[in-house]
Amino acid sequence: MEIVRKVQVHSPDAKWLLEKKLSNGKPWINITMLKISKLYNLAGQKQCLYAYITLSNFLGELHKIKRRLEKLSNQFEERIKEAKLDLSNIEVPIKGVYELRIGTAPGAELIAVIEAYDHLHCLISIIDKFNLFKEHYKFFKSLHRNRSPIIDLIARLLKVDQKRIAEISITDFLNKTESYLNAAKVLGEVQPAVLFAALNLELLPKLPPSKRNLITYKLKHME
Repeated sequence: MEIVRKVQVHSPDAKWLLEKKLSNGKPWINITMLKISKLYNLAGQKQCLYAYITLSNFLGELHKIKRRLEKLSNQFEERIKEAKLDLSNIEVPIKGVYELRIGTAPGAELIAVIEAYDHLHCLISIIDKFNLFKEHYKFFKSLHRNRSPIIDLIARLLKVDQKRIAEISITDFLNKTESYLNAAKVLGEVQPAVLFAALNLELLPKLPPSKRNLITYKLKHME
């Protein structure tokens, strides 16, 4: 079910991420959400092999990025504590409010990562404001380093040819059809364990129990 969610960001860096436009002038966050929804539907409705794999990899990368952002935030919060700063009078203004159509769990995970990025860069700004960076260049280096993985991940997702991957089903993979073998030369071979893990991710579509049991049985015998 599609959910319209209001997202508030406080840093200009997160604002930039949400307002970035593609060459056609369309906001890339909206196009990204649409792409995620289409892949999600391909996985759930057509049991598309590469839709599951693409979304599984996407979620795995998101998890790594989020863990890194949260680790950095914890470090900066400790730095602020050590400096015994009085932050009671500091107000972090809202830089932007966006109503985003989030139709899937992976889409919600992407927004959670952007919010973690926003929180981190609010902390970075506070630390920079109080000159807690020993050298100022570290501030700008941090900004670039933290944004790049998110940009790269979204860019890779947008390049996925959904029409091409829609042609290959899980059944094609299980039966090693000519369609799958030809696609694997371009899209990469899929390991049974990787598909098994993707099918069991809580944030991805669940197959009907009878079909899932049959696929699981076949996957185990492919190892």
